Amino acid sequence: MTTAQQQDQEQDLPLDLEIESPNDYSRRIKVAVDADTVAAVRQRKLADLRRVKRIRGFRPGKAPARLVEERFGSEADQRVVQDLVNRGLRQAFKRHELRVLGDPDVRDVDFEPAGPLAFTATVQVEPNPQLARLGGFRLRKQPVEVRPELVDRYLEAIREENAVLEPADRAPQLGDVVCVVIKETQTAPAGQGSGARSPTRGKKGKKRKKARNASARRTQVNPRPYEFTLGSGQAIPDVEAAIQTLQPGQAGVFEVGYPDDYQGGRLAGQSRSLRIELRQTSRKILPELDDDLARAGGKFESFEELKSAVEDAVRAAAERSSRDRYREELVDAVIQANPFQLPPGLIAASAARLLPPEEAEDREAAAAAWKTAERELKRNLVLDRIVTDQQLQPSNADLDQIILETFGDKQDPATTRRRLAREGRLDDLRHQVEEQRALEYLESRSRPR
Repeated sequence: MTTAQQQDQEQDLPLDLEIESPNDYSRRIKVAVDADTVAAVRQRKLADLRRVKRIRGFRPGKAPARLVEERFGSEADQRVVQDLVNRGLRQAFKRHELRVLGDPDVRDVDFEPAGPLAFTATVQVEPNPQLARLGGFRLRKQPVEVRPELVDRYLEAIREENAVLEPADRAPQLGDVVCVVIKETQTAPAGQGSGARSPTRGKKGKKRKKARNASARRTQVNPRPYEFTLGSGQAIPDVEAAIQTLQPGQAGVFEVGYPDDYQGGRLAGQSRSLRIELRQTSRKILPELDDDLARAGGKFESFEELKSAVEDAVRAAAERSSRDRYREELVDAVIQANPFQLPPGLIAASAARLLPPEEAEDREAAAAAWKTAERELKRNLVLDRIVTDQQLQPSNADLDQIILETFGDKQDPATTRRRLAREGRLDDLRHQVEEQRALEYLESRSRPR
């Protein structure tokens, strides 16, 4: 970089700036640069061109200025306009603390080599909501209720965890634990492979080596057995139905249809021929809800203590749910009390990330994604503004205390904080703390009814 270029970048230009706000997310910037500044920058651009351009009969940098002007004057003009527009906009963004989204729309450039330069640019900016009202809302808070059916569900889960499996010499039934081996037997359609992904939901099949003969019938190499509970939703319905027709030790070939929402992606909505071998059926022997079950975990002496602990857990979960819903409703109230607009392009980009490709043409789904994206963007802007205005940013000491509470005292918190920073996870932790503090601040400014 030349000295002249460094001077151009290091010094602010003497500009006349006007900023207009057509709406919450747009700024119209009018920039004017006086003729003396334009002339000085143009001379430096010509000097740069003289130094690097080759003109026959002259060594680099030795051609007469008049000849450089004749040959490269128009190129110098283009560089002057580009340079002054870019620098003028950067100064405007910095001076007015604009957080610009996307590229500026520059228009009405008025330039003469011997005169001033003026232009107008329109930019979209991240809205900076003015939050005049943050409290005094009287919203209903969901009452906390310990629902007996939830307690029973927790207790039943504890019974399941402590169940004893007993081999059963019969066809499996819902609730039984089965051990099966599944492999595909049909040739896959061209370009789709053979469906190495297991038809048990959420479990990937083993990666297979490439077939040596592409035209050969493909099957999984050494398929591994899968163990799961029938009726738990771990396998697709057709596979569960097929398994229930087998006796332990039997195998059969079944035509299986994959659901349209199957997470395997390319297999969704398709059919495959699968060989299913049932290796073992086990029925669950569930323990009674008594003191022995309570003592099995080593934490309780009686079933009443266990049930009381479960009720406390259910109550705590209900309290968190009620609190979280109330806080989000407070955010919505703040957004409604302090309305502001968002750039449509920003909402569209966020909504597109929420919308699955298969629903891109669904108007109702697109409208729902737009609404969700707009609300989420406004929520984040409101909470960020509260954090800034109320100075709720956590210090390193605050983060160290949170790290100590989260990770325990096995390692020095400052060391853990530095490790999180290296891994790119510290900003996430900082954001979580800031969001929690902003929500707590909102909750402190209102009383539920």
